[in-house]
Amino acid sequence: MNNEEIAQVFNNIGDLLGLKGEIIFKIRAYSKAARTIEHYPMELAQIFKEEGEAGLSNVPSVGPAINKKIQELLSTGGLEYYEKLKAEFPDGVIALKDVPGVGPKTAYKISKELGVNDLEGLEAALKEGAVAGLPGLGEKAAANILHHLQTLRT
Repeated sequence: MNNEEIAQVFNNIGDLLGLKGEIIFKIRAYSKAARTIEHYPMELAQIFKEEGEAGLSNVPSVGPAINKKIQELLSTGGLEYYEKLKAEFPDGVIALKDVPGVGPKTAYKISKELGVNDLEGLEAALKEGAVAGLPGLGEKAAANILHHLQTLRT
């Protein structure tokens, strides 16, 4: 698992915690750790292999709790905390939030209200006008999301 993949997991955790209404300091901790890990000059997997837990504790913005989560990710390829957190939300929130113009709250709303859980379903809901009919979204927002989705595909 490379730094970018690890950072994506922590970004997703931060977004899901935000949707859950967790305290802002916890959300920021995961987001800050994700940014640091993504741009860190050395691969965390290599540091962990060579130096173990002590090497990871030298990474800025990585406290003891996140350090243990990195170790679990590198050792097992998964993270139980992340899986449990994802299970609290409708399927597809993670996939939808990565579309430009669709943040975590919009992804949650689309997934929960329309049952959309993938990009194909999102495109269909956009073309049918279902997304534009959601509270807080309109024709312009739906058109922008559709444009970003089509750009993403090409």
